Amino acid sequence: MLTNEKVARLRRLIQEGLPVAHIAREIGCGRTRVYTEKRRLESKPRGKNRSPTPVGKSQPADPLGAFRERARKIELVERIRGTKKQAEELATGAELGESDREALIALAKQCDEAIDAMPSFSASDAALISKELEGRFGETSLKASTRIDLDHRLAVSRGRLGQLNRQLNALGRNRQDQQQELRNLEEQIAARRQELALVGDLAEAKLTFAKVQAQIRASQAILHDQESLIALVKQRAFTDWLAEITSSIPMTEVERNALEATVLRRRGLFEPNRG
Repeated sequence: MLTNEKVARLRRLIQEGLPVAHIAREIGCGRTRVYTEKRRLESKPRGKNRSPTPVGKSQPADPLGAFRERARKIELVERIRGTKKQAEELATGAELGESDREALIALAKQCDEAIDAMPSFSASDAALISKELEGRFGETSLKASTRIDLDHRLAVSRGRLGQLNRQLNALGRNRQDQQQELRNLEEQIAARRQELALVGDLAEAKLTFAKVQAQIRASQAILHDQESLIALVKQRAFTDWLAEITSSIPMTEVERNALEATVLRRRGLFEPNRG
């Protein structure tokens, strides 16, 4: 219940022509209470000598239709409020672009304006306005969700690419270790040759040399396998990355071909430094 002071202030704000939502916030009441008081002020006061209005003229032509129209408008107001709440939650909760956020904020303001002007609309006009606001929110939310999904997929792709780069670096270090072992074996061969030359045992020198050569061939085979694995990982990383990008981002055939050509030119980033 409003006190007499609040009622007087409410009437004064209505007479000043302020928006209904602003008056409701200032007084601390609902919009329905503001509309009720506004209708009371707009209705003409009954004089002492005024004859009573005939019953046939005071009753509406279709009271059931008027009741249904009012109920329909109340339902549409609740739907518009729900659209406004969803727009505000999406604008404040998600990581959106500046244009999408401004569009959602503007949509929430349009919902407030539609709710304030609802008494002046017919039920059919109110339904069209509610449908249009819901359609705008659907388009904006679809764009926002698509952008968020693309950002997530790009982040996942970057993570996979970083993981593949780490694997390539590990394989490169293993190859360096194999090369170092090969150099150590060559040094051992040279030292053993000197020992065999000093001892003069040719048969033992040949046997040892054969064993060392077998070890060298085994090391070379391992090194060759490592290089083949590195090449395979590079090719697989490039193929997965290109497929992920082309499937997650909508683009034309010309844009897809341009992206593929650009990535092929930059594949030198995966090659080890040779300079």
